[in-house]
Amino acid sequence: MTLRVIDHPICKHVLSLLRDRKTSSAAFCILSGKVTTILALEATRDLPIREIDIVTPLEVSRGVQIAVPVVVVVCFASRDEHGRSGGRSNFGCFGGFRRDGAQRGYSQGEQLLLEASAPERE
Repeated sequence: MTLRVIDHPICKHVLSLLRDRKTSSAAFCILSGKVTTILALEATRDLPIREIDIVTPLEVSRGVQIAVPVVVVVCFASRDEHGRSGGRSNFGCFGGFRRDGAQRGYSQGEQLLLEASAPERE
């Protein structure tokens, strides 16, 4: 299993907007989707690929294809100052995020931790 720390400026920015009490419910759900995309891309960064032939409108060209079956599950979990799980979302966007004091004690620039694994190459 690989553990990665996601320290990207855009991810930090989106997380700061998520944590801002002025962020609307609709924006919160949209921003949660953006974080999901970032996490999914990072989790699949090292997937094995194989070259394939593709037929473009102009000619046959080379492309790539993911070489293994892939399932990506992104789970968010907020923690309070005692390390307890934040529980369910108030707005049903993603379990784990809470729009209350559960995240107090954490800095807005906090890094995300991500665990991901993929089948070994054959």
